[in-house]
Amino acid sequence: MCDQDIIALLRAKLSRHPGVRYRATDDEVTLDPARPDGFEVRVVREDRHIRVFYAGWSDTFESATEAMDCFDFAFSDRCRLRVASRGGVDYAWRLEYYLDDAWHSDSSVQLPGPPPSGESAIRVLRNGPKRPE
Repeated sequence: MCDQDIIALLRAKLSRHPGVRYRATDDEVTLDPARPDGFEVRVVREDRHIRVFYAGWSDTFESATEAMDCFDFAFSDRCRLRVASRGGVDYAWRLEYYLDDAWHSDSSVQLPGPPPSGESAIRVLRNGPKRPE
């Protein structure tokens, strides 16, 4: 079971930032991107875990502290999300982090099955300030 109520923690944190728009239920908090090159961040409380989503990428945590760290990381200048799409449909998301003056891959998530058909594209999304490519 999760050690703290992540939803209550997030609501308290977000209430200190009146300009931030978010939606919340008893089990979920969602922040829409604040800018065109940003990504949605969603935190979902499940029975025994907490899932943090950056658009289509996600990770699962047992601790509210770890989940909150992941939530906060989405808005740092050390985080970006590389999104692959085909025919205008997103199908793969790779989390990248900035360390030692370079971007590194962390983990990836891809929709099951073959990628959609159509022209392929890669977008790099950030919620935090930009760093060098």
